[in-house]
Amino acid sequence: FYKKLIENPQNPVSVYLKTRGINDEDVKKFRIGASPDAWDEALKFLSKEGFNENEMIDSGIILRNPENGKIYDRFRNRLIFPICNEQGKVVGFSARTIDPDAKEAKYVNSPETPIFKKSRILYGLDKAKDGIREKGFAILCEGQLDVIAMHKGGFKNAAAPQGTAFTEEQARILKRYVNKIVICFDADDAGKKAALRAMEILLSIDVEVFVMSLPDNEDTDSLL
Repeated sequence: FYKKLIENPQNPVSVYLKTRGINDEDVKKFRIGASPDAWDEALKFLSKEGFNENEMIDSGIILRNPENGKIYDRFRNRLIFPICNEQGKVVGFSARTIDPDAKEAKYVNSPETPIFKKSRILYGLDKAKDGIREKGFAILCEGQLDVIAMHKGGFKNAAAPQGTAFTEEQARILKRYVNKIVICFDADDAGKKAALRAMEILLSIDVEVFVMSLPDNEDTDSLL
């Protein structure tokens, strides 16, 4: 997906990234990619790499149509965020549509697999570990673009749950690095409710919690 993006600078994903202020350095650091507008690009690539159908389906990258049995790519014509574990190894993907008029879901994510348990993964933590230790606290954002904006802005101690469903497992992972968390979710009602839920979880395991108050109708990305 990364190769598809950097080899096609005029594709819609590249154009979209420029509107969000994401440059080549950001793309390289977070290994951002693009899925082509096709049904079998990933399928053909993985086949050439020697993977069989069951392995491709187990990875969550390929789907099987239950009606006709045909297999096809899960991610098509989307901005791709690789999701890494704490060691920096890719274990899943989050794919965002770039079409403002799209009728399908805004995000399509990898399903749970033997190596991707979303309740145990924090986006960007592999890149934020050193910053968290250095600053003495972690910033908890909502999504991938917020984390990237934070790192661009010099806040290299930012990470995010997969969506706003912050879990106790994720809280305990952060506590291994630091005992102080700043929650920085969106200023809308959904963001405020999610921040309250995250606070409850963090306080229950004796973590010091702060909430960053954003102006109305702003998120971390837009504010920075």
